Amino acid sequence: MVNISVKCKQCETGIDETSDCPILTRRPCPKCGSMARSFVVTSSDKIQLHEFMEGKKKDMRSPSKKKLRVHIQQGDQINHETGQWILKERCIDKDSKPSWYLELIVDPITEEIIHYCNEPLCGHVGHGSAKQKTV
Repeated sequence: MVNISVKCKQCETGIDETSDCPILTRRPCPKCGSMARSFVVTSSDKIQLHEFMEGKKKDMRSPSKKKLRVHIQQGDQINHETGQWILKERCIDKDSKPSWYLELIVDPITEEIIHYCNEPLCGHVGHGSAKQKTV
């Protein structure tokens, strides 16, 4: 949003005229009589900051598919279905006994829980890349 205000350069009284008013048609300042003007342009906008952190623990001695032992994600993400920002927390821990899956998704505006899953990893099937493929 851009806003332009006009003031008398001499006494700084606000004057009701546009910035494109020709100098020949300008009226003197009602307070001091000066013809000099000061134009103040202000601009404002709104920004949002979002953060997302991800951490991984790997066992480099394991075969490639088993290297990733712990995967943690936390922060703001765009919901692919709605296009809205959500707060996501996910932890996949293969080193705990039993291996564990935790996911919490919250609407940051209403603080409503959109999705919650807290279960052993062996029971977390049929989701994401683990879904059954149809031929």
